[in-house]
Amino acid sequence: MNQTLLGDKEAVYDIEVANNLFLLCSKEMGTGVRKRFQISPYRNDRRELLLYLNTLSIMTGFNSLRYDYPLLHRIIQTLSRDINIRGRELLRLINIWSAMLINSQEGYQNEVRNPFIKQRDLFRIHHFDNKAKRTGLKGLEFVMRMDNIQELPFKPGVDLSFDEIQETEYYCDNDVDATFLLREKYTSEQIAMRDKLSPKYSIDFTNFNDVKIGEQIFIKKIELKGGRHLMYDEYNKIKNTSRTEIIVNDILVPLQDFTTPRFKALHKYFQDNIIKQIGDFPILNGAFSMLQPAHIQEYFGDFYKEEIKLKKLDNEYQAYLSADFPPDLIYKTNKKTGEEIPYLQYQDSLNIIFKDRVYYYGAGGIHMSIEPGIYEANDEFCIMDIDVEGYYPSESYIHRFEPAHLKGYYADTHGEIKEERKQYPKKTPENTGLKLAGNGTYGKGNSDYSPLKDPQYVAQTCINGQLFLSMLIERVNVELSYCSVLQANTDGFTMIIKRSELEKAKAIVARWEAYTKLKMEFAYYSKMIINDVNNYIAIPEGEGKPKFKGLFVYDGLELHKNWSQLIVPKAIAAYFINGKLPEEFIPQHEDLYDFFKRTKLQRSHRLVGRTNFEERIEMDYSKSKRGRRIKIPTWTTEIPYQGLSRYYVSSNGVALFKIMPPTAKNPDKIREMAVEAGKVCTVVNRMQKDTFEEMKLNLNYDYYIEEAYKVIRSIENHEHIDVEEEDGEN
Repeated sequence: MNQTLLGDKEAVYDIEVANNLFLLCSKEMGTGVRKRFQISPYRNDRRELLLYLNTLSIMTGFNSLRYDYPLLHRIIQTLSRDINIRGRELLRLINIWSAMLINSQEGYQNEVRNPFIKQRDLFRIHHFDNKAKRTGLKGLEFVMRMDNIQELPFKPGVDLSFDEIQETEYYCDNDVDATFLLREKYTSEQIAMRDKLSPKYSIDFTNFNDVKIGEQIFIKKIELKGGRHLMYDEYNKIKNTSRTEIIVNDILVPLQDFTTPRFKALHKYFQDNIIKQIGDFPILNGAFSMLQPAHIQEYFGDFYKEEIKLKKLDNEYQAYLSADFPPDLIYKTNKKTGEEIPYLQYQDSLNIIFKDRVYYYGAGGIHMSIEPGIYEANDEFCIMDIDVEGYYPSESYIHRFEPAHLKGYYADTHGEIKEERKQYPKKTPENTGLKLAGNGTYGKGNSDYSPLKDPQYVAQTCINGQLFLSMLIERVNVELSYCSVLQANTDGFTMIIKRSELEKAKAIVARWEAYTKLKMEFAYYSKMIINDVNNYIAIPEGEGKPKFKGLFVYDGLELHKNWSQLIVPKAIAAYFINGKLPEEFIPQHEDLYDFFKRTKLQRSHRLVGRTNFEERIEMDYSKSKRGRRIKIPTWTTEIPYQGLSRYYVSSNGVALFKIMPPTAKNPDKIREMAVEAGKVCTVVNRMQKDTFEEMKLNLNYDYYIEEAYKVIRSIENHEHIDVEEEDGEN
């Protein structure tokens, strides 16, 4: 195949391999033309495949850089050397290559540096290779509301019949359709930005995620200012700064000024603190977690919330303990050996209680939330929200926070980026790229793989940022006659104050701005529905759209999130914003997809649907020779379903169960768990539009109404809802 691209078409593609099958399916952007190329006992499209590939300028796949294209690259090389290779021999080689790629311990080594055809991987662009965002194509098929959600119809390593190959073609086409939809509807702007910025910075951003783009733009700017040698050695190996301890007093800005005993104690705690590495965790964690209770008690007395946990003591943590405060140990007896095992009692969080609020300090910033409830502004009181504009980049530029090996360059680069952004309208590729460069570099301060690493810079930015914000929280509480802080979160906080003192509050903020050189942004809300600082609805005063966070979000969800039963947050919003009851809103809702949920199983688990529940009578002789009649609950019919299945809770249907392998403690007992305990469901992995009305009639509206009321009642009764965090395994 020619190294110089002759084609001008973009094709979305996917590959499937079985013992006796190689299949490549594609769909061309713009025209939607489909192509299928097969090497099997029934067809050998090797010539046609090679000719077709020569017409393409770029191939777009999903998670394709480490498997699909490396496999295709080897096929192209082989066919370029011997176009007459027999199909059976080519299949044998393909299976060897496929197994090698799948079993590779270091997937990045599979990637081809100089592909024959340019590759675009949507998996990489959306950062689905990040553990917190990891998402598969089947999960996206649910999110994108595709008609068909289908898992691989055969087990790897088997021979397929003619009919099974036909079914595999249908499956592969569906995966291509999913990738095509992801490319067309959800990635067009990201691709346009990468195409625009790549020549501007002379970096191929094609498969970079947003954070990596920001980091590389930032690095490029430092390189132009001070030289590449600041970040890379002569062998192109990364140079950065590592730390085993951080003396906090050395990195505190001398501007911190507190007047109340509680915040003075917090300031003193940081001044005296030396942060040390604990295991593999980022060094900054040592300032905020696994704290010695006696140490915390010494500083904060009775104005902190005690949160004691236990950890088995090991040599690694023993070395971290402060010599000034002996470890608080308890001993547990090992039942098998009789050994007395020491466990460390530790304070799990750094916090202070101020004005009946518990403020938590951590590596992610300051956090606080009032108890769940509904909070409203009125003629006497207003809800004011204040946030620092570009907090971490502004701290770096204004206060010269920067990695040790980039002194004189890093902070100035933040300032230049801020000014350069003003030259471009919002949402243009240039503006977005610079925004990513400003916001995406802070987290790289903890990354061993980044030339921007210096944990002390991260600690300096984080700790000073929390103390700056604490100063303002203290001031408004002390100087205003009434101030009720509703929540605080990393770069700002929200409070209820008297309208008559609004100008006074602004003056306090202005003094803080002059003192810290940072800039605040204001917003005003008429009503807030709060579960906690990460889950709330904020309704603005006057014009503007409500702000939704966490469990209340139903529009604009990120693709790696769980889009199940969006009818529930929609009904909650209708209740709190428009006063419409869930029993009125939900039955009138027309979008069936908003009722769908999805299962998510591990590979070793199975999903089954059971029907025809019966109680079988058997004799039990365990307690007497005469025996007794007992009722045994039995499901007479079991239907297997794929692990990731779309379903809705219905009036008629099947009881869904997850079947799980035994545990080590009970190796003979198969485990099972009901998906919707006490409810029946209808699985809809293949959608047929002509059955929509039938499905609507089968919906269990009472279930969804109750799901909405669970949240509503909790908020109205001031009860916190534990929100399950997404684990990024869609």
